Amino acid sequence: MRNKLIIVFTLSLLLVACNNEADVKEQSEDSTLQGIEVSGNQAAGSFQAVFPELSNFYDQSDNSFEYTQFNNAGTRNSMDSVKEYAIVKEQLKPYAYLLIYNNDSSQAIDLYSYNYIETKKGNNRNWEQGEADTEVALIDFKKNTRRRLYFSGPSYAVLDAKWIGDDSIALATAEIISDQKSKPSFIKLYLKEKQQETIEYGDTLQLDINNYVEKKMNRVRTTPAF
Repeated sequence: MRNKLIIVFTLSLLLVACNNEADVKEQSEDSTLQGIEVSGNQAAGSFQAVFPELSNFYDQSDNSFEYTQFNNAGTRNSMDSVKEYAIVKEQLKPYAYLLIYNNDSSQAIDLYSYNYIETKKGNNRNWEQGEADTEVALIDFKKNTRRRLYFSGPSYAVLDAKWIGDDSIALATAEIISDQKSKPSFIKLYLKEKQQETIEYGDTLQLDINNYVEKKMNRVRTTPAF
């Protein structure tokens, strides 16, 4: 009888161990499969880290701003059918200091050449909004190509962009509700995977977006790659 109890007890321990191992494996697989979504759930900290200047702007513009109101809105495929076009460097030169270059300056994010027109008054350089729509493009200087990353109508704006990895880009976007009210959002583009993760803010904020963008454009950002 005692030997039977020992055998039953041993089998029970083995069963529990197997179940625990299966649970750990399942959790590991879930983390791998949902890796992009997990990063989105950390948006409260990542938004502030990636866009500290914009975070301060939100905070100063509306004291109700809370990082914890950013929530993952899902991940989808993107850029599957986007074509590349040859660039004309002469046309890009006025925007060169506004381009956001990667570490080796072989690629750059272009926020402005589609949306703004350069005007000059004497020695002063000014920018006027041209197209009502908004486009963000990826410039590849090695391939001499331009590829659209993001496009929206006049009800959305792109406030900033950053490289967050060799093949990953973050866009700070916002839905324009009125002249002084917008709903922020945060997009992560994974270029190799051709995926887009969208993180949305849960409420509208009192924001003067046009004023923010114009001030940012008037500051020298980078050293031109050409």
